[in-house]
Amino acid sequence: MTEAQIDELLKPYRPAAAQCGRQHEVAIDATVTFKFVLTKEGRLTQIKPVGRAASDPAAVCMIDLFRDARLPVPAGSSLNTRSLTIASACTEAA
Repeated sequence: MTEAQIDELLKPYRPAAAQCGRQHEVAIDATVTFKFVLTKEGRLTQIKPVGRAASDPAAVCMIDLFRDARLPVPAGSSLNTRSLTIASACTEAA
């Protein structure tokens, strides 16, 4: 799977992530980036913010959203467990 495919799978989480950004007063044009491991079972593990403290309230809020996510990894995917950096704008319109 490519980074773009994984980013597409994360789209359903963007409205809630945007709410985290608004709730914690992240700048309107900001992007919050995370590094994580996507397992072949579709779980996100080792989620860490990039360029923000792990204790940053907006990052903590977003990590809580992603922690229990199960992404639908397409059957027959040649996914190997690996780390990816995915940028998710937290200012998506409500």
